[in-house]
Amino acid sequence: MKIKEIQFNSVNEFLIYISGHHDNKIRLFRGQMEDWSLDSKLLRLVREKKQINLFFKNEKQIFKQFKKNYKIFHETELNDWDLLSLGQHYGLPTRLIDWTANPLIALWFAFEKEKENQKDRVVFGLVVEKDTLYNTLRKLDQEFN
Repeated sequence: MKIKEIQFNSVNEFLIYISGHHDNKIRLFRGQMEDWSLDSKLLRLVREKKQINLFFKNEKQIFKQFKKNYKIFHETELNDWDLLSLGQHYGLPTRLIDWTANPLIALWFAFEKEKENQKDRVVFGLVVEKDTLYNTLRKLDQEFN
């Protein structure tokens, strides 16, 4: 995997660079206000609490409780992937990392809040090869039950 870092001095420079890619490749983007590593919220949480060895146990407990609460308030049946995505959307610590196909949305997340140090903001870009895509139809039951 080839990784390169590119710095932009303006939104216009960013847009010119992004608009220069006209192929059929899948491109995904993630904006962050800090130049953190690409870790999920759940991983950051267990690292912070020094419980990395309990990652899967914590994940199971959190997800099980979310599923239970979801069923109380909603009649719609969702599979585990849909529930995990929904939980992620509402701030549940999950193993998921948000990406978007729109580079401007990623840019917005990188700059959505004011902060003292403006230089650490980052937008990650990822080119996905179609043969590496994961089959989301696979059941998560093996992992969460």
